Amino acid sequence: MTILLITSESKMVLHFSSSISGPTFKKKNIKLNSEKQLSNLINNEDIIIIHKSLYVEENLQIDIDKIDSSKLIIFFKEEDKTELMEKNNIVFLTLKQGDITKILNAFNRIFKLQPIQKESSVFKKTLKEEIQKLSRRKVQLSQLTNQTPTSNNMDQILEYKPSLRYANKMIIIGASIGGLNVMDTILNELKKQLKDNETVPPILYTQHITSNFANNIIKRVENLTHLTVKEAKKNLSILNNHIYMPLNEHFIPKIKNGRLIVELLGTKAVSSHSPSIDVMFRGSSNICHNKKTLSIILTGMGKDGVIGMGNLKQSGSKTIAQEPSTTVVPGIINECLKNGYIDEVLTPEEIVKEIIRFIRAK
Repeated sequence: MTILLITSESKMVLHFSSSISGPTFKKKNIKLNSEKQLSNLINNEDIIIIHKSLYVEENLQIDIDKIDSSKLIIFFKEEDKTELMEKNNIVFLTLKQGDITKILNAFNRIFKLQPIQKESSVFKKTLKEEIQKLSRRKVQLSQLTNQTPTSNNMDQILEYKPSLRYANKMIIIGASIGGLNVMDTILNELKKQLKDNETVPPILYTQHITSNFANNIIKRVENLTHLTVKEAKKNLSILNNHIYMPLNEHFIPKIKNGRLIVELLGTKAVSSHSPSIDVMFRGSSNICHNKKTLSIILTGMGKDGVIGMGNLKQSGSKTIAQEPSTTVVPGIINECLKNGYIDEVLTPEEIVKEIIRFIRAK
């Protein structure tokens, strides 16, 4: 099965590229403005997703008889509502920002469980089911989205109390939507630029992802790097040349008997997430030593990681943010910048150079 995305926004291409892993995915960066143009594009595709077309989608007159009935055309845009309307095999889809991620994850579950040729009817059925779920959870999702990481949230799990200082280096990375693609770049470039037998400080990495895909994501990261990638498990030693990632529990570094180990702090949502970037950042800020910790926030939506980044800066860590123009969604980064928590704003390639500099600094 092939999916064609038609959009004029490169960020949406990145988002779909990082989220859809099963079928063949193609994209066209154009502004659709006529029925004829659409007809020329859809001939060889099974599913066509048209994002934010400047043409008035609802009034688009398409001769249904000329379109293969197995094809599915989805006009998709983001607004402050969730809505689905149908006209034969044409869907007009409106989603609140962020909901598209949940739907793409659902499709990936289908592709993973049934790795065979898919008809567009399966895609359409899944789409409708996910829209219904989102509609039923509308009130709950609204409450979560409006929740701020205040004292009744993160502070109940972990307070900001700097105490014992870890004298060695650590690299702390948090990411949400689009983060996996950026980590692809970072880890690939690190592998190329590091010298043979060069020691890399432990990397703690929390990526927003559904628990269903966490194991696959750990394996994906493992395939990108020469470093050892470990699931963050209770009391696991945190060592150089290792990357530590959580499955579904919050994790922090903890000093015990002079060594650094993983501590798990449960699954209760913090800043609407479990695992939470904020929790990992705050746990690191409680033990980080002056400039011995490099903290990095990558692309993402919402505010998870903002308070923790503030704690890290307060504790003396150097704080880096991905250049907003290179992100899929710059929400977390913009919040960190607005609060003055970031020392430097860098592109992914520049982040790699900064990591190398940090590794080699005395």
